[in-house]
Amino acid sequence: MNDVATSPAPARDMRHCALFDRKIVYDNPHETIIPEIHAGPSVFLADNVSFNQPGWVVRRAEDLRKIYADTENYHKRGNTGFARMIGEDWDIIPTELDPPIHTAYRSALNPIYSPSQMMKLDGKVRGRAQELIARFKDKGECEFVQDFAILFPITIFLEMIDLPVERLEQFLEWENQLLRGTDRDIQVASVRAVKELLMETIAERRKNPGDDLISKCMTLEVDGRKWNDREVFGHAFNLYLGGLDTVTANLSLQFRHLAENPQDQVTMRENTPQQNVVAVEELLRAFAAVSTQRIVTREHQLHGHTLLPGDVVSMSTPARRPRSRSLCRSAGSAPRSQTDARHAGAQHPPLPWPAPGPARIADRDRRVREGHPDVPHPGRFPRAMAHRQHHPGDRTAAALGLIRNGSDLPAAPWPAAGRLPSGR
Repeated sequence: MNDVATSPAPARDMRHCALFDRKIVYDNPHETIIPEIHAGPSVFLADNVSFNQPGWVVRRAEDLRKIYADTENYHKRGNTGFARMIGEDWDIIPTELDPPIHTAYRSALNPIYSPSQMMKLDGKVRGRAQELIARFKDKGECEFVQDFAILFPITIFLEMIDLPVERLEQFLEWENQLLRGTDRDIQVASVRAVKELLMETIAERRKNPGDDLISKCMTLEVDGRKWNDREVFGHAFNLYLGGLDTVTANLSLQFRHLAENPQDQVTMRENTPQQNVVAVEELLRAFAAVSTQRIVTREHQLHGHTLLPGDVVSMSTPARRPRSRSLCRSAGSAPRSQTDARHAGAQHPPLPWPAPGPARIADRDRRVREGHPDVPHPGRFPRAMAHRQHHPGDRTAAALGLIRNGSDLPAAPWPAAGRLPSGR
């Protein structure tokens, strides 16, 4: 079975989809590119879905759910293309695993990422957020991407897998080339570099295990045996892809929305903590920063189109912008977007901390500062986040403006919406 099609059938109609262009744009893609996609057909073949190779774009949530659940016509193995890029065949775990083996590995991983384990990180996450905010809170503004959105998740992640924070810039450069690079040779070199780094780390942890995530993976079992180095590497590679990029992109898009929609700031400050759980889920749904892929296993029809074995299918087309009324809903009337938020971003491996954490931290700290009795932890809440410059390496984060009591913001550059599918 071929993992991906090498070329489209001659008779197939094809169009270009700007969502997958690896370039900086200066318009908000949620106002331009994405509405254009939603105005088009439910399914279409694009010429640039996966590393400038053809693939199907599926935009309707109903179809996405069906494809996610259809393991007879679609599979995941090899969907990122990273192993194939360097002539190898390892799996990114659990992202590239199909049922039933996927279930066995997820069951092994679940205890590491259980809610109780994640809540143990609350103090670390809260402390890091307060530390970063303290650096700029007296200035009245900050460049959100550089000053917070990059440093906040990445420094925590590197500590959790015990990689040197001082090598942050090198790790980000490799990540940048993996996910947004346009030079194939540089991409290949980056995949090899990341693999070498992780395999060296795994060898060192075999000798000197610690309390980090990589060491914990070495204790996991599947089919009655411990994970081998190839399996530990497969999950470590998955963590590397997600930990150095996804949270940054989501935070940046979400706070950009809050900067431009002061009424939603007011709503979230007036919400109860339970209502803000729903609000954060709505932001996650609306600004999904990750696209995933499926690969066609058997020839079949979808909305009158013939999908052939090996065809790539892009999932998780970004949703429309948040509906402000959704931010006001109570947890008792949670919208379907709580599920859509997870599938829209398709974070199949759980994030190494609760994804909505930053917004929830901000809400809880604000309540303590204002004297609400329902939250015991002291802290500070940044009333303002970020000025209008941008981080050129982040294709989804873009320039974020400081929330200055709802003042208008100048236009700012947006990297092209969504990322090329990384298979998460």
